[in-house]
Amino acid sequence: MKNRIDYIWLFLKPAGRLTRLPYFLATMLISVLSSLMVYRRVLVHMPVGATDPWQTPGLDQLILLLFIVTLWPMIALSAKRLQDMNVPPFFSVLIAVPMISIIGYFILSIYPGTKGPNKYGSVRDMPPPKARR
Repeated sequence: MKNRIDYIWLFLKPAGRLTRLPYFLATMLISVLSSLMVYRRVLVHMPVGATDPWQTPGLDQLILLLFIVTLWPMIALSAKRLQDMNVPPFFSVLIAVPMISIIGYFILSIYPGTKGPNKYGSVRDMPPPKARR
């Protein structure tokens, strides 16, 4: 199967190049799943009569856990997107800085990548040739 998606590469490995649409869809998947988990926690565990969702027991721990669990996939996705734009992937660690992450997300989602080969490879939206099985 040539068109099979390698989810391990997509979410966990920073090597390779990723165009805008797969980057946007992958980051949206992470965001929606995280939001659903928070929503479910508030829906089930919010005290009766409480008006503030932050009164939900364990909500702050869940949000911290989600941040820690999703940090590496977001860095890996951003590194691949930066490599597609011919920018050093080192800057992907800035995705953990709150205001920079919002601005960076829009830049990575809108700015087009390098057409054709660049110093990070010639293949887009796939693992680099040496990393394929």
